[in-house]
Amino acid sequence: MKRWLVDLVYPPNIYCISCNAPIFKGDTYSLCQNCREEILWINEKVCTICGKALQRGYEENECLDCKSIKHLFSKGYSCVTYGSKEKEILYNLKYNKKGYLSFKLSEIMGDRLSVENLEFDLIIPVPMNRTKKNKRGYNQAELLCKGISRICHIQYCKDVLIREKETEVMNKLGRNARRENMKDAFGIANGKSKVLTSKKILLVDDIFTTGSTADECARTLIENGAANVQVIIFASGLNNKYDIENKN
Repeated sequence: MKRWLVDLVYPPNIYCISCNAPIFKGDTYSLCQNCREEILWINEKVCTICGKALQRGYEENECLDCKSIKHLFSKGYSCVTYGSKEKEILYNLKYNKKGYLSFKLSEIMGDRLSVENLEFDLIIPVPMNRTKKNKRGYNQAELLCKGISRICHIQYCKDVLIREKETEVMNKLGRNARRENMKDAFGIANGKSKVLTSKKILLVDDIFTTGSTADECARTLIENGAANVQVIIFASGLNNKYDIENKN
């Protein structure tokens, strides 16, 4: 019923979710042909740990960030690289009250999970600060979880992993500062740790840069009984260029 109401208010086969151009029924993910061609789909060489796309000519199988830091999550998967088109879509999702975009983004993420044939028991979103969530009206990671849960038929839990402290805005912080910023940022809600016992967790977020947030979430989940944590992201940072420019 919720999906039907969303489609009624925001018909998915009329306008492109990126440029608002008219689209046709066969246009996948409600993206027009031009936008589908402009999206930086991740379908070539990727980092075998975090899943970011690697630059052509880069000979290693791990990005510079993953070569220098041992991540606490088992493996990461991304759908697109975070370029201008992807940035605009996520900005509309997060700041322009267009939560309905999550339905289409979760379809993209669900298709990626199907290709990877992952096994997991529980889907958990990266939590937002309560004040920010109340101001925005929703946590975009929770909305993505709902869509992925519907596609994969796996339970999602939005109230297990919680954010326990305020953190600085990350976009101007280097790698080390990001890790320090996220230290002890998350916890488990009272009485919820038993839900995690021996479970394979799929952690969901909209964007991945250095993995600081994903690592801190994974640490919290594993310390409270989870067997392992894998990460599915809609968009990941701009490959090795970011790693080189922000290694300090």
